[in-house]
Amino acid sequence: MANQRIQMFQVKRIIELRASKKSNRFIARILGISRNTLDSYLKQLSSHNSDLSSFSSWTEEQLNQLLNPPSIEVPASHRVLYALFPDYPKELARVGVSRMTLWTEYCLKHPAGLGYRHFCHHFRLWQASQKVTMHLEHKAGDKLFVDFAGDKLYLTDIETGQLIPVEFFVAILPCSQFTYAQCVSSQRKEDFILALSNALAYYGGVPQAIVPDNLKAAVTKADRYEPEINQTLADFASHYGTCIFPARSRKPKDKALAENAVNILYGRIYAPLRNRIFHSLEEINAAVRDLLEIHNDAQQKGKESSRRERFIELEQGALMPLPSQHYQLKKFSLSKVHPNGHATLKEDKHYYSVPYRLTGKQVKLIYTHESVEIYHNHQRVACHERLITKGRYTTARRPL
Repeated sequence: MANQRIQMFQVKRIIELRASKKSNRFIARILGISRNTLDSYLKQLSSHNSDLSSFSSWTEEQLNQLLNPPSIEVPASHRVLYALFPDYPKELARVGVSRMTLWTEYCLKHPAGLGYRHFCHHFRLWQASQKVTMHLEHKAGDKLFVDFAGDKLYLTDIETGQLIPVEFFVAILPCSQFTYAQCVSSQRKEDFILALSNALAYYGGVPQAIVPDNLKAAVTKADRYEPEINQTLADFASHYGTCIFPARSRKPKDKALAENAVNILYGRIYAPLRNRIFHSLEEINAAVRDLLEIHNDAQQKGKESSRRERFIELEQGALMPLPSQHYQLKKFSLSKVHPNGHATLKEDKHYYSVPYRLTGKQVKLIYTHESVEIYHNHQRVACHERLITKGRYTTARRPL
């Protein structure tokens, strides 16, 4: 460290100013510290994570533990226990493993060892001394964080040369940090569901929960405590047997991991592609996939393994199996049954028959690319092949 010691609130201010693209000279002047001191702190922070914005949600206490870890003098009687600690973070990532589990196993081998409270106290001391960047113990297969990048990639129109922006979707499993990414045309729910479905296929399994940011494609009504999920995403979650837990408003820790993954991929995918020309989503996604594989296979800083190796070891077996059938995007529409016994699918302006007893009643149409199902009071009353012919009628010969 530099000779000049600064307070943790100044460190937080450094992180904020760097996120605002302020120069080192400006930051040193505004905080009244030397350039050497500033460079030293920036170097120490970057050694843990090159993306400084990942520290924006950290408390002063967490930053102090990171930058000034306590030195530990291990009593001879505790050396056996401290020798076990390096393996514990990996064990705690496994499903069902808790500190109580590890303490019980420790006691079986060392009956005269420490009690549970002192065991946890010494483990916390050891963790604080390890200069780790993540204090959370993410369980394998528990959650999948998803988000769209703020910056776009571009296709080039083959005839006009015009640049066409495309969205960059990212998903990450927090335990292994195994990452998926692809480009889609928009952030509309159709493209969001497609990308999410492709991500689960890439992982070969389903997490217990999916955590999107409060995207319009995911959330009908944002709320700090209980956001309202749109009907299509709820149906998607039901098909895969998982849950949707949107990131909470004004809670940066809920989405920091996905945002950090996006920032890393800016350097590992955006930068290598910046001078290449693509004319289709298929072309650009093939290039993205090649670079993504390199990213997942690279050894992580501060770890002895790659994201893929950690995924195979810790998370692959913890994911729920994929359903046998691929998800078909469903859309939902309401219609009042006309006097002629037909309901309108407004998107196509096509009319489908329902039982005459429902004339004048409101029904719900649930439709895919191939079929139209009609419900009244949660009961299916009609099912038709979808025909996209404006102003035409489809009438079933027999009631359902």
